[in-house]
Amino acid sequence: MINQRVQDMQEVRAYGYFPSDSTEDKRARKAFDKGKTVYLNAEDSRLVDEQDKYIAHLYSSSKVNPASNMTAQEESYVDMAVQNNLKSKGTAFILSLLFGALGIAHFYTGNVIYGVVILIGSIIGVLFLGAFFIPICIVLTIVDCFVSMGEVTTYNRKQRLIAIQQIQLQRIMNNKAE
Repeated sequence: MINQRVQDMQEVRAYGYFPSDSTEDKRARKAFDKGKTVYLNAEDSRLVDEQDKYIAHLYSSSKVNPASNMTAQEESYVDMAVQNNLKSKGTAFILSLLFGALGIAHFYTGNVIYGVVILIGSIIGVLFLGAFFIPICIVLTIVDCFVSMGEVTTYNRKQRLIAIQQIQLQRIMNNKAE
């Protein structure tokens, strides 16, 4: 299955592929809404059009959860839980660009300890270095933009794993009750 034609996001999910973040989800839905002919390229984990042009990046649930033997209802629950908790790479980038020295983007991605370390480091840097700290902040902010976007991907995958683990735990509890 290198290029498989798909009709909607539900069919994409049925093949075990999911948008990597909310931006990719919007791109995919937009393509389907416009009535484009969309193909699932399993080799590259992406959605493409007739000319093999990129529409959206995906990730495979089999990479995240090798034992993906969930029912349609369980898969629907996972999708809903993940969609409700998705973080956007764009938002993380903007937060990091505007407030990088304060660590706000790390608070957004749930990495509170790293955010606090950056915040305290910035306060100490300003107190002891004053204006000399500004160029250091600029360089660190640029680096932080890309670090925080990587954290978003990790966060989104972690949310999916948590939802899958909740289902597996529920199965265990149901089996013990029987």
